[in-house]
Amino acid sequence: MNSILYVGLDVHTSNYTICTYEPEYDRISREVQVKPDYKLIKKYIDNLRKEMGKNREVICGYEAGCLGYSLYRQLTAVGINCVILAPTTMERPVCYPIKNDKRDAKGVARCLATHGYSAVYVPTPEDESVKEYIRMRDDHMEALKRTKQQLIALCTRHGKLFTEGKSYWTQKHLTWLRALDFGNRQMNETLSEYLATYYWLDEKVKRLDSRIEEIAVQTEYAQRVKKLKCFLGIRTHTALSLLVEIGDFKRFPNAKSLSAYLGLTQGERSSSERRRTLGITKAGNKHLRRLLTEAAQSYHHGAVGYKSKGLLERQKGNPPEVITYADKANERLRRKYYRMICPDEQQIYELDANLNLQVRERGGLHDIRLLSEGYQDLVSLCRRMSMIEAMYKQEKPFLILDDPFVNLDDKKLQGAKEFLSQISTKYQVIYFTCQQSRA
Repeated sequence: MNSILYVGLDVHTSNYTICTYEPEYDRISREVQVKPDYKLIKKYIDNLRKEMGKNREVICGYEAGCLGYSLYRQLTAVGINCVILAPTTMERPVCYPIKNDKRDAKGVARCLATHGYSAVYVPTPEDESVKEYIRMRDDHMEALKRTKQQLIALCTRHGKLFTEGKSYWTQKHLTWLRALDFGNRQMNETLSEYLATYYWLDEKVKRLDSRIEEIAVQTEYAQRVKKLKCFLGIRTHTALSLLVEIGDFKRFPNAKSLSAYLGLTQGERSSSERRRTLGITKAGNKHLRRLLTEAAQSYHHGAVGYKSKGLLERQKGNPPEVITYADKANERLRRKYYRMICPDEQQIYELDANLNLQVRERGGLHDIRLLSEGYQDLVSLCRRMSMIEAMYKQEKPFLILDDPFVNLDDKKLQGAKEFLSQISTKYQVIYFTCQQSRA
């Protein structure tokens, strides 16, 4: 019988644990522990083939971890079929009270045999080097963020509050920080060291960003980066990260499988007739998940169909069909966002002392500028009517409306007409419009 032999590896920097699963007998055999050298794994597999038959196919695998892709490349270079298993996708026993290297190796071997796992995508050496460079830049960005937090916390602890502007880390704020005097030599020295660290990290992040821009225009990345930048929120850093970490997008049959890879699908913990949904699974590529979450913030701003100067500049030079496709996706996602924060059910609006209006939705207050232009027009009209009722309690002034419903869809236009009919019973209304449909 020439069935496949599955070799499970539990790998560490100090040792490798190896075992073989024979599916025809459903048994684990030949458990050994060796030094961390791929040549010893090759020797193990060569001996296995001598004993079981030279024509027996052997597949070995190990969980993704600290060794990265190095062991995979070493084994494939000597002709061994190797797989890296994504730990979050591996089938494991429901009760798993005992964990050690031998059990882990056995679990890997059985997963290989039952295909109860998803294989990790192995990038090319060039893509991996770019990926490591981008992640190194992000590490410096995290260090810069921590330094900023530490600086603000230091000032706050000692009663130094910035009141000369609305935002931190502007030129005015940095000038204020440099001019601070705590009245203590040691404290002033502490502040100077924090500022020196901030300036060093800030300059380095800018230098690394410039280098990433240079990498992105290389032949193998230039066209694909340019196309990805047609989407809202996607700039060079995010586009290049998507390319080098995902590799070939065609390996995902649909959007749902890509979302699962990124950990953006909804979790669930249901039983019997009770259905309980959770937040996103967060099982997958943490780095890309963070970048795409940050990119999604762009959909908070601007009306549906609006393009900023930055987006127009990024779209220049791309084929018309690419721009059309990206615009269609941008509009669809913007509409979906607005539907999420502005459903058709009745909204609760709050007006503060400065006459700033906000809408309460899902437990939070949102600026009305995040609403569609049609909703903003309706809210503005209602606000004016409220002010008229408050100011003219005895008198009834006439109202002049100059085509106020240009941005409304058919459903909201019908509601606006009904609203006009209601207020016309109390006020004289002069209504101008250039469209018969809005009359």
